[in-house]
Amino acid sequence: MKKTDKAAAKTAVKKAGKWWKIILLIAALLIAGVVGFLIGNEDSHDELEDAGDKVSEVGERLGEWGRDVGKSTKKLFD
Repeated sequence: MKKTDKAAAKTAVKKAGKWWKIILLIAALLIAGVVGFLIGNEDSHDELEDAGDKVSEVGERLGEWGRDVGKSTKKLFD
């Protein structure tokens, strides 16, 4: 019976070792995913800033256009 107990113990140790490898692999994949997300999020943040600058430029142009239209409309009714 001692041989069976030793064999069972060896199999249990091998299974435990396999589970640790699986858990470490999953953890590595999760960490890689988080790092990829952070890098991608930083890039999209920069793109949002660029888009905000473009929207500001369009807003300034529309403001100038509105002032010009306001002046010409005022001239028409004066």
